[in-house]
Amino acid sequence: MMTASKFSIHAQKSPNPSAVRDQLEKILRWEPFARADRLSRFLRFTVEQVLENPLPVLKEYVIALEVFDKPKDFDPRLDPIVRVEARRLRGRLREYYETTGKNDEVLILFGRSGYTPAFTLRNLKAVDPPPIFKHDTRPQGQHSRVSGPVALAVLPFLDLSPSNDQRNLCAGFAEELINTIARSPGLHVTSRTSTLQYEGRAFDLRRLGADLGVECVLEGSVRKAGKRVRISVQLYSVSDGLEIWSQTYERELTDIFAAQEEVASAIAQDLRTQLVKDEFPDALQAQTNLRAYRMYLRGLQHLRRAGAAGQDKALSLFERAILQDPNFPAPHAGLANAYAFLAWFREMPPSEAWPKAEATAQRALLLDPSRSGIRAIVGCARALYQWKWEEAEREFREAVDRNPSDPLPRQWYACAYLAPRRRLDEALAEMHQAQALQPLSPAIQCHTGLIHFYRAEYEDAKELCLSALEIEPGFWPAHWILGRACLAEDDLTAALDAFAIAERNCGKVMAMSGYLGYCYARQGKAEEAMGLAENIRSLSHTTYISPLHSARIFLGLGQTAKALEMIESACSLKCVRLAEVLIDPIYQRLRWEARFESVVQTIGLPADELELQRAAS
Repeated sequence: MMTASKFSIHAQKSPNPSAVRDQLEKILRWEPFARADRLSRFLRFTVEQVLENPLPVLKEYVIALEVFDKPKDFDPRLDPIVRVEARRLRGRLREYYETTGKNDEVLILFGRSGYTPAFTLRNLKAVDPPPIFKHDTRPQGQHSRVSGPVALAVLPFLDLSPSNDQRNLCAGFAEELINTIARSPGLHVTSRTSTLQYEGRAFDLRRLGADLGVECVLEGSVRKAGKRVRISVQLYSVSDGLEIWSQTYERELTDIFAAQEEVASAIAQDLRTQLVKDEFPDALQAQTNLRAYRMYLRGLQHLRRAGAAGQDKALSLFERAILQDPNFPAPHAGLANAYAFLAWFREMPPSEAWPKAEATAQRALLLDPSRSGIRAIVGCARALYQWKWEEAEREFREAVDRNPSDPLPRQWYACAYLAPRRRLDEALAEMHQAQALQPLSPAIQCHTGLIHFYRAEYEDAKELCLSALEIEPGFWPAHWILGRACLAEDDLTAALDAFAIAERNCGKVMAMSGYLGYCYARQGKAEEAMGLAENIRSLSHTTYISPLHSARIFLGLGQTAKALEMIESACSLKCVRLAEVLIDPIYQRLRWEARFESVVQTIGLPADELELQRAAS
């Protein structure tokens, strides 16, 4: 990105207003600007404001109203349009000065943050400034390469394509780059989810560096035209905001995965050259089987899609990648994540899902012991399926200690171990740490809300779920946990609405039928409740469905004996959600039942907590 701080803007070398206007018109005639009406209006408005007033007030609110025709009640905290378009404008200007305008004398510059352009002349003789886009921009020796790992963050890539419709391609390049850097000795990179919070937002580089614990930040943009794609990247130091290095890469897009891998490898190698002393003999471990690697990447894409079809496709691709290259750790880790997800939310028997999740996780760890998130899945299998709680805690603690900056092990530790053990203060502390590491993750917001739900802090739980929905409106777990909190407050109408939305968005997670049936039963709609219970019973003849879904409906109908029968059946099947029996208020009426106490003891949950709950009741 071109920044004003990179140039010495001497008063005698400032262009006159007429020259600036001529340069503005020249830029706006360039085809990518001529076809981008909003960017052209943005650039023209800001330039004219500075020319007409040396101290213009160019705030987000003013630009939103004047350029983007927003109403007077526009709130920049809720709508990031100005920040997003400002970043696109900087990227488009950079591209202009790299190509058509590489010999232009007049430079229109935007700072790293803010919306006020500066104008100067390209004059290398006056103060001998560095080149605009190439290599190091600081004094000689200030950026000598360092020994030891260099921590950096890769921000979401910006789409500069003419139709602005290449968001998935941008995400693919950024993710592939992060994965490649993570395998590069001498470099440490934060996870993609840690940087998603900065997409479309203005931020201070020093604050970003402190928040993420990094020394450098890499920004990138993608421009696709026909079968060609151009990827531009810029590396900044967080200490002073100056650009360390930048480069542009062009490739044919006949094979998207091959292009992503090739460019990512080239960028990672260039980064090492810029940042790391040459003391790592194997800078980039070449993938032994490119076909396996492409299958793995495709599996990741399907794993993130909603619905059972996407999950099945992901499993198939991971398995095929392993057949292609059994020693490639990534697809083993992908399988472990997929099976854990299926055990939590889909209808896969625990006796099938958890052994497969643990076996594939152990294989991934054998090949790559640094995968802390995968070690947490081993902890989940020990806790939620084997009920070996002491072993589980050791796995979780090791996962957290190995990589304290990874929020995923903390999330699993809090929800799969600490909360079921009624160590709710510790669980909340872990989730607060995860929130600090990843403030804009809807999953972390929801699971923090879930811990508040377990603590009977229902307003806090609902607030966090609503916050998650502001981040990602279609995030169905937020509606699910919101419904549970409303249910605990006896707001059956709100609970029913929330569960209905979750059911529409979740891709047929059967747990929603159980909660809907419970609400119907509590509302006196016994026929509707029994209809859902019968549907669950019918489906269970052909596929695994947790008996806990039926148990909830029978609890709502007041059929305690039938509910206990379903819970005992779930215990024999080692259903994952049995871990909630001491912390979900839906089971409160069963705490005096000997059969319920027997289930608690079988699972290995603290029986003294049951005694305390009885005393409190």
